[in-house]
Amino acid sequence: MLDSQKEWSDKFDAVIHVEVLEHIPPQYYEQVLQGIYACIKPGGTFILTVPSIYMLPVNRWHYKHFSREETSQLLVAAGFEVETIIYQFRLSLLTSYKFWKLLSNRFYDLKVMRVLLRRLLLVRYNVTDDPRKAGRYVFRARKV
Repeated sequence: MLDSQKEWSDKFDAVIHVEVLEHIPPQYYEQVLQGIYACIKPGGTFILTVPSIYMLPVNRWHYKHFSREETSQLLVAAGFEVETIIYQFRLSLLTSYKFWKLLSNRFYDLKVMRVLLRRLLLVRYNVTDDPRKAGRYVFRARKV
């Protein structure tokens, strides 16, 4: 795939892969990551975000959600060195699907409340120190 595209070999300083891997069948993970590795210049950066296993149950559009360890192993197997992992989107009652359905449903919509809460959540709940309370993992890896 990408690794066979010689015109893209070692072409990019950085690649950003945001919330995509969960939409790809698991048997292709290795091929996709190796293709991305081939496209990045030596020393280049790869940013990967994936939903954590603690996120909502896997839906019909996702093949799976990921653990930190599993994603790190996939990156290392592709040749990357994981530099940083950020635990994003702190899971709580305020970020639950059921709570947001109370604010907006077919009978009424509390738009002002939704806007204010989203702003608050971006400031207070965007990053957490506990990987078990993160809805998303953000990996920064480097091509070795």
